[in-house]
Amino acid sequence: MNNILGRLLKKRYVAAVLVAVLLFAIIGEAYNYFILLRFQSMSITLNYPGSESGLNPDGSRFNISEIKSDGVLEKAKSKMSNQDFTTEFLRTRIAIGAKQPHSSVEETVAAIQGGETYTYIPAAFTIYYSQKNKFAANEAHSFLVALSQVYEEYFYDRYTEKNTVLQFD
Repeated sequence: MNNILGRLLKKRYVAAVLVAVLLFAIIGEAYNYFILLRFQSMSITLNYPGSESGLNPDGSRFNISEIKSDGVLEKAKSKMSNQDFTTEFLRTRIAIGAKQPHSSVEETVAAIQGGETYTYIPAAFTIYYSQKNKFAANEAHSFLVALSQVYEEYFYDRYTEKNTVLQFD
């Protein structure tokens, strides 16, 4: 036992272990960076009277999930160079999150703790797209650009004649 411990503590074994650990760390970070490149997001901010109440400019209820509708996804797909995806496949790769300011989170928590009911209606959303095949050409950014253009057109045609109600980042 003592002989094995003595051999392990020799400089070349310690150096080999350090090199192996360093190599695994570098490969792990490179893989993580590579994966994150294929996971992109964009923000949509509603900026018109009534948006704070969750309404469209025409007074109807705003529904962010319309960005994942068949018509919107088909038109966005048509702007892409890769046409191999189905609409259903694209829908599964898109996630939507509401952006809620920290102050409204605090108000919500305080109201609930006080026994009140409090409703927060988001006016800003983050749309995430995750490319399934991480080793294929990166189309995440170009897909989100196409999706934002198509949804903007869809929103204007359906709910408003103004051109200043949405802001994409």
